[in-house]
Amino acid sequence: MKNYLPNLIIAGVGKAGTTSLFSYLSKHPDICTSNIKETHYFSPLIDDKELQPIDDYKKYFCHCDDHRYILEATPRYFYGGVKVARAIYERLGPIKIILVFRDPVNRLFSFYKHLKGTAWIPKSISFDEYVRLCNGLSKEKYYSFKAIQSGFYDDYLDDWYAIFNGSIKIVFFENMNANPYSFMSELCSWLDIDKEIYSYYKFSIENKSTLYKNKLIHKLAININKRFEKFFRRYPDSKKIIRDMYYFVNHDSKDETISDYTRSYLDSLYEEHNNRLLNKLLLRGYSNFPSWLIKKT
Repeated sequence: MKNYLPNLIIAGVGKAGTTSLFSYLSKHPDICTSNIKETHYFSPLIDDKELQPIDDYKKYFCHCDDHRYILEATPRYFYGGVKVARAIYERLGPIKIILVFRDPVNRLFSFYKHLKGTAWIPKSISFDEYVRLCNGLSKEKYYSFKAIQSGFYDDYLDDWYAIFNGSIKIVFFENMNANPYSFMSELCSWLDIDKEIYSYYKFSIENKSTLYKNKLIHKLAININKRFEKFFRRYPDSKKIIRDMYYFVNHDSKDETISDYTRSYLDSLYEEHNNRLLNKLLLRGYSNFPSWLIKKT
């Protein structure tokens, strides 16, 4: 077995465009990606479980050769804090870590739509009701306050800097959407790789949360996507054709918006955390912030 292991990880956060970023980076000739996006190798530590043997991890990269970077992306790692960060450092060394942040209100809304789109929660539940349930006493994990707490980025960031310090790059979902070429150019400069491959690259949105018409067809599509992820990673055009056919047959175009009341409540809830995050990033020389992070009160 080849002895390749990642030296670049997208470690967070969920529903912030990490699938799109993983896809963009996979097109660069200097980067080899894991044969599935989310290996979750270090995730057991979050639940106080033991890691599998390192050879199990290597299997995700056995197709890689002498690329400059070997990449995987498991957004859940971020919430493991110092425990996960230290384990990554001990097994992989001082690798590069990418963290993608998104407006925490919109991230939560996208997560909610993801749960509905994957049939984990009923289609009948509104976002207002979902937020109320997350603030309640429910023990059901999909209605846990942790869904809201996942947007408290400042609570986790220091743990990662304590381990990786200068090897971390923080980027923003909103900047990637607004100008993907500029976004990727900046990232390529940080990685010290050629950016010209993205001059004529056709950027697209991956893993967009959508609703379905027929639950049975949707569950079948989810299972097919999971079972054949390795194939689809190798042949993305095939996935696009199948995905477009599925959307034509089973995509529900009805859209939902965030009510003013819930938006105001969540903005207030996240305000202090966003301010602390902004101050941490300013101290580290970051700029070009999205509007949610520099919102004036």
